[in-house]
Amino acid sequence: MQELFSWTINTALRESAGWCSDAGPITTAVNLSASCLRWPGLFDSIETSLNLWGGDPSKLCIEVTESTIQQDLNQGFKTLSKIKQLGVKISIDDFGTGYSSLEYFKFIPANELKIDKSFIFNMLDSQIDRDIVKLILDWGRRFNMEIVAEGVENQSCLEQLAKLGCTYAQGYHIGKPMAAEKFQQWLKTYSADQQTTNNV
Repeated sequence: MQELFSWTINTALRESAGWCSDAGPITTAVNLSASCLRWPGLFDSIETSLNLWGGDPSKLCIEVTESTIQQDLNQGFKTLSKIKQLGVKISIDDFGTGYSSLEYFKFIPANELKIDKSFIFNMLDSQIDRDIVKLILDWGRRFNMEIVAEGVENQSCLEQLAKLGCTYAQGYHIGKPMAAEKFQQWLKTYSADQQTTNNV
């Protein structure tokens, strides 16, 4: 997994080095596994990759699931805090699916929370899911975090999130996974109007 992570972050930074858009700055996110979070060479790998490709640390985001951090809170917080000191953003993925605790949340070294898609899928029909989304949004705002709603599949859901004050959204309604070359072509057609609609 360590070799795979090193290849992934180097590839991501190499490919994204020339990306630009009139719609605004682009952040490249790389997922982090549990074994990589425990890897002693993780910090050096990220720092070396940033130096190699001349990457802006603030345009790199390391995504780690809530359950991954909870496997070893002390070590996880220490490692993520060190990475954050580079200027790299830290995102907590699938938030709400782990055993969220206010005790650990107040110390979490993150810039961003990603609301798990399981809550987003049903929020239009379920008051409970909608209330959970509202709660996570409130948590994020109180801790000065950006919020990303995962799994946005239709315009109605996007509009509901906008009403609730969600910062960002991702999902098939906005764009499906695509190769780097196709993504660059997609960026050229991404207008300011689309930005207003999609980045809530």
